Amino acid sequence: MSKRDSVASAIAYLRATGVRVTPPRRQVIETLARLTGPRPADEIYRRLRGPRPHRATVYRIVQALEEAGVLKRIHFDRHEAERYELSDAVTLHHHHHVVCESCGEAKAVACAAATRPRVPGFTVLRHQLEWYGLCRSCARTA
Repeated sequence: MSKRDSVASAIAYLRATGVRVTPPRRQVIETLARLTGPRPADEIYRRLRGPRPHRATVYRIVQALEEAGVLKRIHFDRHEAERYELSDAVTLHHHHHVVCESCGEAKAVACAAATRPRVPGFTVLRHQLEWYGLCRSCARTA
């Protein structure tokens, strides 16, 4: 899915669920569509183009877009900041990540969807799977 299609899909998803599409929300969605890999809210704020809303507003927008199902929150083990990316519902693309243990760089990796386990007395809502290693740059200096 192209970046433009991802933005259009996110906007349509918000409208279909009755969530208002404001210029700052559109700006956050466009920024995430432009970036590769999941990003912390602070980086999303720094990468906004044009007039930026207040930093606290961007954090609230990120939270609201996650609650609306447009963004997916990811927390990698060794790197404290939670990161966000457009959700699978928006991109229509399920993926996992490879994460550099040294610098924290994360890249999406396409792979087959896992089979949802059936455990008596337990309802599975979501899953998260990452592979950890060293990126090319960090491997050279290791």
